[in-house]
Amino acid sequence: MKYSLQFKLDAVRHYLAGLGSQKQTAKTFSIAHVQLRRWIAAYQHHGEQGLRVGRKPHYTPDFRLSVVEFALSNPLSSATVAAKFDIPCYLTVERWIKLYRENGAEALNLNKRSRRMRQHPKTPHADKSPDELTPEEMREEIEFLRAQNAYIKKLRALMQQKEAQTRRKGQK
Repeated sequence: MKYSLQFKLDAVRHYLAGLGSQKQTAKTFSIAHVQLRRWIAAYQHHGEQGLRVGRKPHYTPDFRLSVVEFALSNPLSSATVAAKFDIPCYLTVERWIKLYRENGAEALNLNKRSRRMRQHPKTPHADKSPDELTPEEMREEIEFLRAQNAYIKKLRALMQQKEAQTRRKGQK
């Protein structure tokens, strides 16, 4: 759920003014105390700007690496690290740490677009012209292409099904 800047400021200032504990303040404003804690950290690190909702930022690979190295060398929560580096969602930090641990620093160079644009597998005999193929190789080629076609059709059907479910949820 998205909250207005004024609502966030009211909740954070209520807590910082000593009018209640984090849990009491969260209850007063009907929000999760974990959410309030994130807002407080963002406010303390970046002031009012830390609570503003902006467009999705782009992070350079060097920035990602510095965040991960900082997170791994300091005993801080992902939420605190995210607040310190002005990253709106602590899950972003956790995702970068996971990528780093599983695949090293190089994994932080990938963005979503480059991960999606993987090369399609070559057909078994793509390097030969149709005239050079034996009947057996032609059968293999046909079998491969049929399987590939069936996969694409199934993928399209699943995507359309998911879209339809999303549309139905939006209408409720």
